[in-house]
Amino acid sequence: MEVSTPFHFLILLDPHLIIQMSSNDYICLILILAGIMLGCFLYTFSLVRRARWIMDTPTSKISSAAQGFVELEGKQKNIEGQPVYSPISNTLCTWYDYSIEKKVRQGKKTHWRTIASGTSQALFGMTDATGECTIDPDQATILGGYTQVWYGLSPKGCEYSRLRAWLIFFPYCYTEHLFKPNDPLYAMGMFHSDESQVHTLSAKDKADRPFILSTTPQATLIRKAKYNAFLLFILTLAVGAAILDLLNFRPL
Repeated sequence: MEVSTPFHFLILLDPHLIIQMSSNDYICLILILAGIMLGCFLYTFSLVRRARWIMDTPTSKISSAAQGFVELEGKQKNIEGQPVYSPISNTLCTWYDYSIEKKVRQGKKTHWRTIASGTSQALFGMTDATGECTIDPDQATILGGYTQVWYGLSPKGCEYSRLRAWLIFFPYCYTEHLFKPNDPLYAMGMFHSDESQVHTLSAKDKADRPFILSTTPQATLIRKAKYNAFLLFILTLAVGAAILDLLNFRPL
């Protein structure tokens, strides 16, 4: 029997395969595609929302920032007497996120399994021409920074080197994402000053506004958010069209 493909999605699949699917498998396929479409739409909305917050919030100076939701720009620093070092490479930083993965073989296939990971909760500082602010990175959306990936023989890690970044046949993979002292910092969050005029930026916001820490300039953040939102919106439309195509070809 010949099967016509009235729309474009089914040319990626064998139409006979769609016909021969059990009802449960077919429903699962539709639900998976619907979940992908919903996820793309929600993430598109979050990116547009992020871009709007960045564009609409004026940049403040630390010394004159109002209490509440603010946007700051400056440089990072360690709090005096409280240096932060990354757990694997022992690199001086202000913030880190790391993971250690082990290569696991199952039959003829191999995959990487995470055996250790963690994220820094240590406070660090931010300075501009007018003053200094303490950053509490807990719950922040982290953008930019340095990412280094390398390989080794020990589950505890080893020092990073460019050579080790190519040794993919080693059994352990180490990944670190870092912020470093003196690097630029764009920050958006809740600003608070205590009685001794110690300033803190954190995620404490009942209005569910974004808390962003980024080494990327705000103009670039806006451009990337808009671009990624556009691509995700196109993907949302494409998946939606695929669902309609399937339902038109084989109704539930």
